[in-house]
Amino acid sequence: MTPVSGATREVRNEQERDLAFLDSAYTVPDAEIANLHEHGWARLPGLLNAEVVAELRRRLADEPLRPLDALGKSYRKLGGNTAADTDSEPVKFLDHELDSKHNQNHEGMAWRNPFFRRVGTSRRVAGAAVQLMRRDRAVFIQDISFFKPGGGGSPTAMHQDYASWPFDRKGAITIWIALVDVSEDMGPLAYLEDSHREGPLGLAGKLDIRSTYPHLADAKVVAGRALKAGDAQVHWDLTVHGAGPNATDVVREAYLTRFTGAT
Repeated sequence: MTPVSGATREVRNEQERDLAFLDSAYTVPDAEIANLHEHGWARLPGLLNAEVVAELRRRLADEPLRPLDALGKSYRKLGGNTAADTDSEPVKFLDHELDSKHNQNHEGMAWRNPFFRRVGTSRRVAGAAVQLMRRDRAVFIQDISFFKPGGGGSPTAMHQDYASWPFDRKGAITIWIALVDVSEDMGPLAYLEDSHREGPLGLAGKLDIRSTYPHLADAKVVAGRALKAGDAQVHWDLTVHGAGPNATDVVREAYLTRFTGAT
């Protein structure tokens, strides 16, 4: 057995003290729970503290990126338009391999790394999820990162998550956690208010889903506000959402956890 030095033991103990924050309860305000169910989204300020955020960032730096060939096309357009006119040229998008401004992702860390599993199933994060869903139990189904490059990182068109997941029922939520301070010009998530009431709208590819459902053009766009590192936003799998470009020189870093009902 390899002996553990006093310095190493002290570092480990300090890390455990920092991560003990994950065992603390987060009380979701009733107003935010109501807003999720009535309007499709919610805010969770201060969900994670600085120490857990720093450890997430450090661990993510050691994780492999999701392969570009798993992502299909970029959100950046080559040409064409989205008009329904059959005589118009269809919109075309860059391949991810050719787009230096696409989001970079890490995915499924919790299934190979106990640290990420601890975060996703923690009292702090999973406990907030069951409060938001108004359930006694929930299933942790995914973790993923979204790192949007600085200097014009690509916008994300308005879309639903539901059609991209292999589930036969609605009712999952995404908890989107900022890992850096996110200003309004870095592309924080925005939502079409009440859009979760539309039901499944299908895959829109990389197109803004409002081009397929013109009545959504009148929907109120909400959120898209500045966040502090550790703050989170939440939305349903049916909530239409997207994000603007990252107009700053700072990478917009976010870590997401997803939950669905246990029954």
